[in-house]
Amino acid sequence: MSKVLGIAPGSGLQSDSSLSIFDFHGHQAAVLANERGHWVFPGQLSNFMGIDGNAQRNRIDRKHWSQGWTSMTNVQLPGDVQARDHFLLHQRRLATWLGSIDTARIKDPATRSEVEQHQTEFADALADYLTKGAAINPRLAQRPTDDLDVVEGMVRAIRADRQRIAAIEQAHAITAAKVAAIEGRHDEFTALGYAKLNDLPTGRNYLQRLGMRASALMRAQGRTPHRRQDATFGEVNVYPVSVLARAAADLPR
Repeated sequence: MSKVLGIAPGSGLQSDSSLSIFDFHGHQAAVLANERGHWVFPGQLSNFMGIDGNAQRNRIDRKHWSQGWTSMTNVQLPGDVQARDHFLLHQRRLATWLGSIDTARIKDPATRSEVEQHQTEFADALADYLTKGAAINPRLAQRPTDDLDVVEGMVRAIRADRQRIAAIEQAHAITAAKVAAIEGRHDEFTALGYAKLNDLPTGRNYLQRLGMRASALMRAQGRTPHRRQDATFGEVNVYPVSVLARAAADLPR
């Protein structure tokens, strides 16, 4: 879940609102959450359905049922390159709006069929509410709705993201170490290159101590580190692998 980048002044939305994603007929649609509940972006959903978003906004604004349930915010949606002003509709009015759409304007047959299915379900739910006093979603009734299941699903998603990021970082570290080795001597590394290649800490403090220890070991042997050009630091020391290995063994992590 990512933080909203900006909230329009006077919008009635708090700066601690958050932005998340839900599936809308195969599209990644945004939903904004705050203390009042969840808000959808009719312009974005209209684009997914292939209909005029501005026209839909004007229709919503004219309807009595939308009063008090719309707002404006400035936010960067996923896939966009900058924050923009967006029209919001509260989730409590989403069904009413979708039910009012003329599906003949939706060009994609699959999307049109799914929206029409929603409209039918909305009509049935309203009839059940008015005649029976309650409406039940048949799809939700077929599976348990334990809050713990939702939390566990979120935890699984977070863990999967962390594993993916860790794998990418490891691949980058190995590649960087190999490049550093190619640019230097075959059997010599910088402190950073050696640390990345051997899964050692890469913080500045540790690398300084590693370099100082490696330099001391070489001086004790009557030798000095070689120097090579570096795009960031101008010149850096490179050390034999055997010296760096001894220096790393002498240092606590």
